[in-house]
Amino acid sequence: NGKHNTSICLKQANQNKLQKPDEHAIASKKTSQTEAGSLSMMCSAATSVLMQTGRARVCSGAGYACKNVRIVFDSGSQRSFITNELKSALDLQSLGKRSLRISRFMDDESSPSPVFQDCDLVQFCVKGLDGSDIFVSACSVPQICPPLNSQLVNFCKGQFSHLADLELADESIVKAFRGDCIDVLIGLDYYWAFILGSVRRGEREPARIALESQVGWILSGP
Repeated sequence: NGKHNTSICLKQANQNKLQKPDEHAIASKKTSQTEAGSLSMMCSAATSVLMQTGRARVCSGAGYACKNVRIVFDSGSQRSFITNELKSALDLQSLGKRSLRISRFMDDESSPSPVFQDCDLVQFCVKGLDGSDIFVSACSVPQICPPLNSQLVNFCKGQFSHLADLELADESIVKAFRGDCIDVLIGLDYYWAFILGSVRRGEREPARIALESQVGWILSGP
């Protein structure tokens, strides 16, 4: 039906520090690990509501490989994710394994045949507009969600006066790694490392809301 509503369960999710990784520490972590705990994620493409999307330069930890990537910011997800395709393009090395339980939206513990999938934990950095590096640890998955429409973002800037002077995070001026495809999901584990706090809201409905972030102003809302 065009919707993508997914619950992902991960046991004992660790909180990650926003710091540049030490090479010796990375080497010591390259052992197979399986952890468990509770994790959820929601992302929908079949809607006129603007998801919180942006474009930024994403690089390997060493900075040798970089791609212009489309990102979705999802405060409803407990963890962050990166697609396997971007992981391969950046040649990101696995820091360990995580076991994900994947089930449909509204499934409960009694639902039959849950799907389990192992994923790699990797680390990369996102370049901020001010040149800063925001380091992110994320699980690598085959797909995050279907491509989200970017035309609404460009349309909104021309239609709403409170957005006219803003540098929007998802303006499609620079071609992204895979066009409108989402290759990184920033969950609540790193969400507030990107959101700066300033908010712009229009006076008339629909009031497209803009949030200031490290990668530009992010639009959201109906």
